[in-house]
Amino acid sequence: MPRGRTWGVYTDDRGSSWAMLVDRDAFLEEQRGWQIEAIGEWPPFPRGWLPRVAIGVDASGRAHKATIARTDADLWTGTASTWSAEISGGTFVQVDLVRTLGERSVLPVAVPEIP
Repeated sequence: MPRGRTWGVYTDDRGSSWAMLVDRDAFLEEQRGWQIEAIGEWPPFPRGWLPRVAIGVDASGRAHKATIARTDADLWTGTASTWSAEISGGTFVQVDLVRTLGERSVLPVAVPEIP
């Protein structure tokens, strides 16, 4: 697998796209939803915001988090329930999904009107 980081496109819950620095190994995992490399076309993900994430555990019980790039990504929709994470020594382990956490930003989210 490739090493280093790349800029990926993160799409927030409102549909706006942002450039986010992503580990190249994570970028290649389809279930996380990364599709496009951001090369100067999108503004950087705002400081103080928290992206949506998947939280899971590996076979040893160690906790891991994975940023999910889009709301239609397999980890977010529940189609996928595992991903890979690198641990000490450069080896990869399978992580089983426990829960997901939505993004947090300072912008208000539209609340549907109840008649």
